[in-house]
Amino acid sequence: MKATVIIPTHNRREWIGSTIATLAAQIDVSESPELIVVTDRCTDGTADMLRSRFGERVRIIDSAGPGQPAALNTGIAAATGKLAIFLDDEMRAAPGFVAAHLKAHQAAAGSLVAVTGYSPVLLSPNSPPLHVYLAERYERFHRSLASGELSRAPSGFSGMNVSVPVDQVRNAGGFNTSYFFQRNDFELGARLIASGYSIVYAPDARADQELALTAESMVGRAEPRGQNDARLAREFPWSIPWLPFAAQLRSESAMRRWHAAWLARGAVGSALGGLRAVRKDNLALLRYEYAARYAVSLIRSLGGWKEFTALAPAARSK
Repeated sequence: MKATVIIPTHNRREWIGSTIATLAAQIDVSESPELIVVTDRCTDGTADMLRSRFGERVRIIDSAGPGQPAALNTGIAAATGKLAIFLDDEMRAAPGFVAAHLKAHQAAAGSLVAVTGYSPVLLSPNSPPLHVYLAERYERFHRSLASGELSRAPSGFSGMNVSVPVDQVRNAGGFNTSYFFQRNDFELGARLIASGYSIVYAPDARADQELALTAESMVGRAEPRGQNDARLAREFPWSIPWLPFAAQLRSESAMRRWHAAWLARGAVGSALGGLRAVRKDNLALLRYEYAARYAVSLIRSLGGWKEFTALAPAARSK
């Protein structure tokens, strides 16, 4: 089985160069994997840099449309391998990364599976508090994968390091381009799981994350995540126990905090943003602002507080 590694990128010239460098030496038992980089509206010379450094070792394709899901679908359409490995452009593939994905699929031959690999965060003594916090979050996520808890959870389909047979992902219709920013991997995972797929964890398929995320970009994800999590809850009600907001519906104290954020609407997020502008490295303020913006966006997208609390029985059914 030949693998095609598909990496979408948008103006991350230096990041994608490092990612491809770690993949260029990846050899499976028969041949080198196909490497496809799909450039999404890049204006920073990404394509020229890749051609200069890697020549014909990497295929560079302009996305057929704007946004990450359109870029991923462009790569899927162009892939010549039997296995599609989707990888973010801030990842550093460890030796044996491609072979580990292939091995996991070969071990599950005859079953419908998607394989999620191990993606720890690279830290240094100078890493910001946000990256240290996210590193722990990702470790918890991988422990849940290893335990099998996420084998039927959309969140287990982690688009930063996941693989699916090419023909199967094509038959599923690829990524949903209406999930333009955030959760397009969850949405495809939900469709696959509803069709009988399971998520298999492959810890040897390791690709380390060199996070490009800043506090501002983190906060910027809160509202689209809230909107799309509400959409996932409507379109795939069975997935509610595994969506991030479900934990808040299992805790009375958490629900009171979210109710206060809802009553204040955007005022809480704005106030916290103002405080964070003064105390830039305060992780607690960042987390509170993110939670407040996410909560308001989610509840508004669901219709209101009543509609949100109506999901509590489903959230507690896990």
